[in-house]
Amino acid sequence: MDINTCFTTTQDYHTIVYYTHLIPIFITLIIIIFALIKSKFSFLSRIFGGFAGAFCLWLVGSLVTWTSPDYNLVNLFWAPLDYISVVFHLLGAYFFAVLVKEKDLSVGYKLLFIAISIPAWWITVTSNSITSFYQPVCEAYNNDFLTNYKLYVEAFALAFILFISIFNFRSFGWNKKKQIITVASALILFFTLFSLSDYISSQNGIYEINLYSLFILPIFLFMIIYSMTNLQVFNLRLMGSQLLAYVMVIMVGSQFFFLQNATSQALTLVTFVLSLSFGVLLARNAKTEEKQRLKIEKLAEELQVANQGQSSLIHFMNHQIKGRFGNIKNIFAELNSEDYGVMPANTIPLLKKGLDEANIGVNYVQGILNGASAEKGTISYNMAPIDFKSIVENAHNKQQEHADKKGLKFELEVKEGDYTVNGDTLQLGETVRNLFDNSINYTPDGSVNAVLESIGNKIRLSIKDTGVGLTDDDKSKLFKAGGRGADSLKINVNATGYGLVFVKGVIEAHKGRVWAESEGRGKGSVFYLEIPKN
Repeated sequence: MDINTCFTTTQDYHTIVYYTHLIPIFITLIIIIFALIKSKFSFLSRIFGGFAGAFCLWLVGSLVTWTSPDYNLVNLFWAPLDYISVVFHLLGAYFFAVLVKEKDLSVGYKLLFIAISIPAWWITVTSNSITSFYQPVCEAYNNDFLTNYKLYVEAFALAFILFISIFNFRSFGWNKKKQIITVASALILFFTLFSLSDYISSQNGIYEINLYSLFILPIFLFMIIYSMTNLQVFNLRLMGSQLLAYVMVIMVGSQFFFLQNATSQALTLVTFVLSLSFGVLLARNAKTEEKQRLKIEKLAEELQVANQGQSSLIHFMNHQIKGRFGNIKNIFAELNSEDYGVMPANTIPLLKKGLDEANIGVNYVQGILNGASAEKGTISYNMAPIDFKSIVENAHNKQQEHADKKGLKFELEVKEGDYTVNGDTLQLGETVRNLFDNSINYTPDGSVNAVLESIGNKIRLSIKDTGVGLTDDDKSKLFKAGGRGADSLKINVNATGYGLVFVKGVIEAHKGRVWAESEGRGKGSVFYLEIPKN
């Protein structure tokens, strides 16, 4: 028999075969190598490498069966193709599951996948995957059971991908959802067309149909590249986007070196133009994102330096300024106690003024320190079942004198209900005191009325005042470090901007929330504190 018979029977399809096999092989191998190296051989990239590598192996085998003039070589490569197809479909499903779950599958799933692959493996290694081989046209006749079994496995892989997508979709944020949608769409599109063409060709014996199904490969590879770069499936750096785009264009353009007829060249030209356009867009997007990344990294470094400076300042305030104010306070307190004898009458007002100023200074520094600690989450809490009503009543009684000095009407209404919460008595007491103090300080005249009520499984404290009110700009600054209103220092010269930061930090640590409402400047405000019951 003429050894070239095999070659001549498929010669009309060689252009299409090279187009649908060689380019995907090169691109896929480059993607595998790039993903492994850039992700430092992460677990996900290794699984992807196994899946894509098995697919490349299938492409090599298919290429040989279509183009080799040696029927012995064709027979050798034809035999394991169905088993390799089973393997890369299962590995594709495995890769997608790990991508979605962000961890390896359980032993049960792994054993299931292995068990599914064993029948195809056994038929192949026992040389039963091909029942006969027709040498004149180099065409093999596959084992019917293996052919059907392969189709069942492909259907299983598709169903598994759909199940994993739907079952886990709602539990992720939008970026992760985009990953799932893109990769799932790419795999489902490719697997469906691959299996469908395989089924049709096995039914009518026209295997050329398989070649045309491979035209979907560029779309599949584009989606995978997009997922790897823009969606950060393997956390690759943005420079990789440009590299992959250039490689893709070069690979597609290289087809011009072996295409002969005008139809194939026209088809390749269209693909080349599309690839070039996609590559340019991808490269530009990567460049823009690289600039943004560098800008963000620079800002992050500056923020880190600022945070370190803030930490140093807080440390200094805690150990030096607070200590100095404490000493001054103690000195004035001792002088006012007459332990050092009776002070001259004309010095007593001055000594009392000094003690008051020392108290203000201590409270000022302590307010900043407490707010900063609450914001950073470094306050330690002694959680226990407590009566929140008692805390509010005690804070109201302590701030009554402050309100009386300003001539304000300061009332507290406690409605019937259970006020037991799981919390820290000291920190919650300081929080309520801060809220009362805030309303009193920013109410020049009129009243401050508080209401404590039990609403369902929550406890709410509302503090309504007739004070200066809040603008939208004021509201945006509340509960933030140094967040003072535009005219706050004119009304309260001792405002630090950290009192409400402390309130927010403590309440959130108790799984509650705090907010404020106001109709505008000069129309008063209402501050709300809400925490869950025990």
